[in-house]
Amino acid sequence: MKTLFLNARGRLLFGVVEVIKPIYARLFQRSKRPWKMQMPQLRSFPTGSLGKELAAFIDEHGFELLPLYESHDVYHLLLGFPATVPGEGAMQFCLLGNGKKSPAVYITVLFSLILLPEHIPYFLQAYRKGKEALPIGKWDFQHLLYEPVCELQSMIFRQQSRATGYIF
Repeated sequence: MKTLFLNARGRLLFGVVEVIKPIYARLFQRSKRPWKMQMPQLRSFPTGSLGKELAAFIDEHGFELLPLYESHDVYHLLLGFPATVPGEGAMQFCLLGNGKKSPAVYITVLFSLILLPEHIPYFLQAYRKGKEALPIGKWDFQHLLYEPVCELQSMIFRQQSRATGYIF
């Protein structure tokens, strides 16, 4: 019964996102340009690169590379959140903690709190993860497609010594 309820809430959350997506694109993404990249090109990137791993992530989940939303799946990949309903909420909490201020982040966070209250500890943990990470909300991922995912993740989640402030 609990799974059925989560599925209904998940469908509702994704339904809201699908309704908002074209409105959001029209209102807030006018200055953005779609990537000049298609899936066959992404698949041809070197093993371990952001481009190749992004293609694998999209293929694995049966997604499409959506114009103007290319960065969304990159966030899942780099931040390590699954492509599930709670994972989506957690990723948006992480981005909020990371300093990303957008209507999409605020709307998803709000609906996640309302529809998935049992995941609030997970969301708060994700928020803290975002606070501690290098801010990535304004990164142009299209220019990083050749970079190894493991190196990008190491940069994002670098460790700082609390006593000295040095990165190690």
